[in-house]
Amino acid sequence: MATTRSYKNADEALQRAFRAAGGLNRIADAVRRKPGTVCGWSRVPPEHVLTVEAVSGVPRHVLRPDIYPAPPGEEAA
Repeated sequence: MATTRSYKNADEALQRAFRAAGGLNRIADAVRRKPGTVCGWSRVPPEHVLTVEAVSGVPRHVLRPDIYPAPPGEEAA
């Protein structure tokens, strides 16, 4: 069951990833960090973008548009 909780510090893309993955704990398990650490993220750290993308299905250019530009014809949000 996906969480509907809002994480105050998390940007919209990270909140979307939490929901899509089925919760913060699934992301935490995938990146091998404690849930409390992941809960403190304001956005996905660069070293975890590809893992979060794989677990959540949220594209890397949505998670971190500052690092991964959107493919031609797609917008970051």
